[in-house]
Amino acid sequence: MYSQLYQADILPERREDFRRLARQLAEESLREEPGTVRYHLVQDESNENRFYAFESYTDLAAMEAHMHGDVMGRNMEQLAPMLAAPPVKLGGGFDVFPPDVP
Repeated sequence: MYSQLYQADILPERREDFRRLARQLAEESLREEPGTVRYHLVQDESNENRFYAFESYTDLAAMEAHMHGDVMGRNMEQLAPMLAAPPVKLGGGFDVFPPDVP
């Protein structure tokens, strides 16, 4: 399994819009992309305008399909104006534990 972690800083006045749309993106990814197996969205406890997305895919090809697929395409146009800065990839790699889940 391949996982990655992103950080996104959101404009304060768009925070609630971002929460709704990011949740929609996660739900659509899990429903429509067979290779997307986990999608967590976390709001930072000390900075309410910072969010982290932890995503897991069956493999690297599934992550690439997500990044360039229909779900991202139709949601990123709406998400982009909510960002205070471009998202930052904090890391990514192949899972050590837990073992791959079918």
